[in-house]
Amino acid sequence: MGLKTFMKSIVRIVRVSKKPSRRDLALSLKVSSLGTLILGTLGFTIQLVASSLHLIRFPALPRFQLLNVIVVVIVIILAALAYGKKAGWW
Repeated sequence: MGLKTFMKSIVRIVRVSKKPSRRDLALSLKVSSLGTLILGTLGFTIQLVASSLHLIRFPALPRFQLLNVIVVVIVIILAALAYGKKAGWW
């Protein structure tokens, strides 16, 4: 993309764009705030659970069992992705 084409696309975007109405702006702020609140709560919960689990002493897992757990998790993730693709989710 050359500089001339880039400048034309910028001018076109500025011409097409418009200022959002107060209602649209309020809706965008509400949705963004809700998303931030959900992600923050989720992150806090995960951090709290991880901190709690850190205080509990678990016996060490043998490498073979750990490898089996990792393989099972990967298979479950791949199966979910394949099912989602077949179901039309993505």
